[in-house]
Amino acid sequence: MGALRPKRRFIVAVIAFVAGLVGFAMFGWFIGLIGFAVVLVSTAEVFVPLKYRIDAEGARVKCGLSVTEIEWSKVRRLIPMADGIRLSPLEKPSVRNEFRGVYLRFSDNEDAISGKIRQFWNGDTSPLDGRTDGAGDGGTDQQSG
Repeated sequence: MGALRPKRRFIVAVIAFVAGLVGFAMFGWFIGLIGFAVVLVSTAEVFVPLKYRIDAEGARVKCGLSVTEIEWSKVRRLIPMADGIRLSPLEKPSVRNEFRGVYLRFSDNEDAISGKIRQFWNGDTSPLDGRTDGAGDGGTDQQSG
């Protein structure tokens, strides 16, 4: 993901600029500024480093001012993803998977993250043993050997 980051930053910056320009042309400078800001804020993880914490209380991801966290007692499933794992409060696959829980991205530290999850969570850790097909979750648990 690191090699793609400058390219992603450029693409997001261009889209934000275009959104601001369209807003300015159609509705004035204020709406143009709002359009620019909305795109940047909604894609903040491209520009702002993510900070993770996994401890006995639960897991937490911080991106700028946004904090997403889950207590271990609320985790119902582990959902393997292409480049990480989602700690989900949902017991069954759902279209809400993408919007619920905490997504821990791997960055050459998959073993360390898996170890922490095994250490602190008392549920089924078998999804940590498999690999995803790289396509993401799509609303169901995926595991291949």
